[in-house]
Amino acid sequence: MRLLEAVEDTRLAHWQTQASEHLADEQFGPTELARLLCLSERTLYRRLGELTGLTPAAWLRELRLAQARLLLEAEGFGSVTQVAETVGFASVRYFATLYTERFGRRPADYPA
Repeated sequence: MRLLEAVEDTRLAHWQTQASEHLADEQFGPTELARLLCLSERTLYRRLGELTGLTPAAWLRELRLAQARLLLEAEGFGSVTQVAETVGFASVRYFATLYTERFGRRPADYPA
C-alpha cells in the first residue's frame, strides 16, 4: 500500500469515528461534520468526494444505514422505530425506504 493511501485510509477512519459519535442527532449533517472536523464545507466536499466518491450527505446516510444494519442484526435491540431514531432518522418510513433500497431487505423483516 502506498503511503498516501495509508494516510487517506487513516483520515477516513478518523472521520468515520468522529461522525459515528453524532449519528443519533438527526440534525447532524454536512455543515456540522465540517465544523467537527475543522474543515470548510467546500474542503469536506472535495476531500470526501476524492476518498469515497460520495457527497458528505450521502456518506453520512451510508454510515447511518450501516449502523442500522448492525443494530437490526443484533437480535433483541428493539423496534424498527428505535433503530431509526438511534441512527438519526426522523422518519421511520424514509428510513425503511432507504434501507430496503440499499440492502434489498426491509428492516421489519429482522426479528425484534
